[in-house]
Amino acid sequence: MAELREIPLPDFLQEMTEFRMIDEISDKKFEELDDEIDLLHEDITIGSASERGIARREKILGIMTNPEEDLESRRARVLFWWYNKMPYSFKVIESKIAALCGANNYTISYDPDEEILSVGIGLDLGWNVIQSVQHLLDDIVMLNVIIDVRGTALEEIRTNLYAGTVLHSYVVNSPLYDNV
Repeated sequence: MAELREIPLPDFLQEMTEFRMIDEISDKKFEELDDEIDLLHEDITIGSASERGIARREKILGIMTNPEEDLESRRARVLFWWYNKMPYSFKVIESKIAALCGANNYTISYDPDEEILSVGIGLDLGWNVIQSVQHLLDDIVMLNVIIDVRGTALEEIRTNLYAGTVLHSYVVNSPLYDNV
């Protein structure tokens, strides 16, 4: 079946100025419609989503955005939270952190006797990634486990130590801040 815009006007209607103008305008509108449909098709999957599609999913997931962040890092964070499913074992938590940080940009360890989960994250990834890891662990780790998330560079900088959602403290340990 032919699409509506592919059906030409009959000759006697093409001679009328009004119908020629309607035909020209409708061609433009159909092109705009095709462009919008193409954008919707791109936005169906997170991997090919445009700025608009990622912003829509960020709103759905309640993700706060940083205006300086590029589309690829926003897309990776949306993808990560979109498929965030339970149950969580140590390996699952480790793979989720690897998805956020990259393969060699973090360290993770768990001390079962003290019930401490420690995660070190390279500061070169940025504070948004560190906050995303903190948010992830806050959501999926049991409240009886102490979570120690550290941003690390050449000096060790402790960004957040908390147990469940109860205790939050921010301490910077660096030669630059010895007096703090």
